[in-house]
Amino acid sequence: MRRRAIACLSLVALSCSILTTPPVRAAGAQGPRVGLALGGGAARGYAHIGVLRWLEEHRIPVDFIAGTSMGALVGGAYAMGYSPGEIVSFAESLDWDTALQPEVPYASLTFRRREDRRDYPFALTFGLRDRFRLPTGLSPVHAVGMLLSRISLPYGDLDSFDSLPVPFRCVAVDIESGEQVVLADGPLWQALRASMAIPGVFTPVERGGRLLVDGGLLNNVPADVVRRMGADVVIAVDVSEDLADRSALDSLLGLANQSVAVMVLNNTREMLRHADLVLAPDVRAISGADYTRIRETEALGYAAAAERARFLETLSLDEQSWKDYLRDRESRKRREIPEAENATVAGLPEHEAADVSARLQRLTGQAVDSARLERELQRLQGSGRYGIVGYHVAQSADGGELVVTASPPRHGPPFLNTSFRVRSTRLTDIQMLLGTRFTTFDRFRRGDEVRIDAGVGRNALVRAEWYAPLSRNGLFIAPRLSYVKSVQDVFVTGRRVSEQQAREAEAGFDLGWHPGPDSEIRVGYFTGHLLSSPAAGLFKLGREDGAVQALRARLAYDGQDGLVPARGARLELLADWYLQTPGAPDPYFSAEWRSSFYRPAGERGVLFLTASGGSSFGQSAPVSRQFTLGGPLRLGAYGVNELRGSEYLFGSVGYMRRVGRLPQFAGGKVYVGASVEYGAAFERVSDADFAACFSAGLVMETLAGPVFFGGSWGEGSRRTAYFAIGHPFP
Repeated sequence: MRRRAIACLSLVALSCSILTTPPVRAAGAQGPRVGLALGGGAARGYAHIGVLRWLEEHRIPVDFIAGTSMGALVGGAYAMGYSPGEIVSFAESLDWDTALQPEVPYASLTFRRREDRRDYPFALTFGLRDRFRLPTGLSPVHAVGMLLSRISLPYGDLDSFDSLPVPFRCVAVDIESGEQVVLADGPLWQALRASMAIPGVFTPVERGGRLLVDGGLLNNVPADVVRRMGADVVIAVDVSEDLADRSALDSLLGLANQSVAVMVLNNTREMLRHADLVLAPDVRAISGADYTRIRETEALGYAAAAERARFLETLSLDEQSWKDYLRDRESRKRREIPEAENATVAGLPEHEAADVSARLQRLTGQAVDSARLERELQRLQGSGRYGIVGYHVAQSADGGELVVTASPPRHGPPFLNTSFRVRSTRLTDIQMLLGTRFTTFDRFRRGDEVRIDAGVGRNALVRAEWYAPLSRNGLFIAPRLSYVKSVQDVFVTGRRVSEQQAREAEAGFDLGWHPGPDSEIRVGYFTGHLLSSPAAGLFKLGREDGAVQALRARLAYDGQDGLVPARGARLELLADWYLQTPGAPDPYFSAEWRSSFYRPAGERGVLFLTASGGSSFGQSAPVSRQFTLGGPLRLGAYGVNELRGSEYLFGSVGYMRRVGRLPQFAGGKVYVGASVEYGAAFERVSDADFAACFSAGLVMETLAGPVFFGGSWGEGSRRTAYFAIGHPFP
């Protein structure tokens, strides 16, 4: 009904415009100036590309463009001189599934932020600035900011968007004042990013003292803006979603969504009165989250323009006039990448801006290398200290200046990461741990971090660390305190017979070094007290009670791309020299390594290999220091920690295949997979009884972290079904 009404309105309006303007530009004549208003609609906005392609194929000029949200992104790219085909290529180059995730991509995080993600995988990070705060948006869409900065780099900081090959405007809303803001100058990337900042979904943009969000709240199809730019004929493209029927209005969420849709639709109807022709592509089958259906959606826009060919072709130019139009538009294009003599940072406190600027100076004195710059900015984003990041080159009498815009997150620091971990290999034994990590920056000196962990459940912990960099080359010190209570099941011939509980309090000091953003080396000393004793059951492993002193070294490298990796390697090596520990009469050395390797196998497949082992080097380790195997993906047919010993070896090889995705903002990829596992825990290799298991199951990336359901089959008719939530994939 809505689309038929729009079509009738557009026909009447266009008929009136044809009666008052020349129907076709004669060669060399000025003719009617054509303006295009492109509406918001998330992924449905790819239909705008098809409209532009049809207009170009039929020699219909576009003299002015205004857009909102996705209409601003497509219109802005076209206004810069990019062809419809190039815009499709840009859209296809962007991994929207990754770009729209609530957090910075794992591969872009620094080592400590990767630790946060592994230890506390819940996707949203809360803030404690003055009070408990939620993030200002579900997703910061950093990748979109980078793409917009890259494609608009030749245009820098414009005095007016009229100087683009096609004069351009985009619409945003000042969320504080409730006013419409028509953006007509300044950094183009920032204007486009502001226009698409859907409230509550994407973080807003601070610009010129205003806090800007998606312009669709007030003007989703800015036909009035195009008219004011000077267009004689205004063509509006409306890709907004139809109202839902009554069947979708039987829930609180359904009614809330419909209320917003009604408000946007009412504003859109008012704005469309300024248009002479309204194109409404039939995008009912395209969800606003269908960012992968680019070419299909683009074709719908092309078809919508073709349906109005009878009227649109009255605006077509003859061959010579079209060549003149293209020549003029081409002469206004900028393709040369500007040089930057120095770098500055906007949006940060003075001391932080100076630190970041110093890191960027080595990229100046030459034409801006977007690839190198964006790698550096990804590391900046991955530190967890900054929000939206983009860049442009501003021209001055002293030459080009690279301006990077970064804003601290509005809800923190301090930050609060959370986790909810569940693991079970028996329906009667579900182990849970609710955990949180408090992190604050620059508490005692510039660049430092204070981390405080707390966890409750079957196991419990309280841990605090002060991390203080000593230099820019990655050296740091890290004093720490901890208290950990852990409970392990004890098995005899495959039967759970008792529990062993350990309580350990420690104080330690580490000296460390970050060789790179994805690795860490530490050496240190810790001392404390350990009490390990039977907690339940008839079978007793023994009691260990006494002081602990040890030297520790740790090397960790994490080059993987997520908690359920598709590529990359991870390696951890831990070595302890126990000077004193209960249950060991003499000092002894203990070491363990864990490693995993992932690589793509075709478009949807992933091959993986894990290998790990530990040794006490001939010494019989105390019960509390023994290595264990058993549980999901570590000989899954056995109970958690069922196999134990002073030594162990383990390896697995497997394959996962991506079979789908969870809804946008609910999670990521869904895999099915299988693995073969082989290993043993023992006192001496000669006594080792190696076991093999076959495991298979379903793995999902969710807001709570990885979730997997599966089963394992082992020797001797062993079989176990299990599930786990919030535990990183090995």
